[in-house]
Amino acid sequence: MKRKKLTRRNAYLKDLNEWNEHKYSPGHWTGGNIPPHVKYGGKPMGIVMFVIGLVNIIAVIAALFFSSRFDYSMILVVGLSFIMLIGGARKIKRR
Repeated sequence: MKRKKLTRRNAYLKDLNEWNEHKYSPGHWTGGNIPPHVKYGGKPMGIVMFVIGLVNIIAVIAALFFSSRFDYSMILVVGLSFIMLIGGARKIKRR
């Protein structure tokens, strides 16, 4: 059990070092590489994503009720917020 945890930590540090060396190279992060804090984020990152998505949805729904004007950008925000909710729930659920 300890060996598996140590291997994951080494992989994280290796990815973090690689990300720091190439973070200003557009070819690195547009080629499918993601930051290690997102890749290895786990439950804390999932909780943050879930809470931000929930707050965004509540804010947009409140804006719709208290505003007499409808804006199509609100639909985009709600859609992206649902994506954050689903992504956060998946990160929380995953081990």
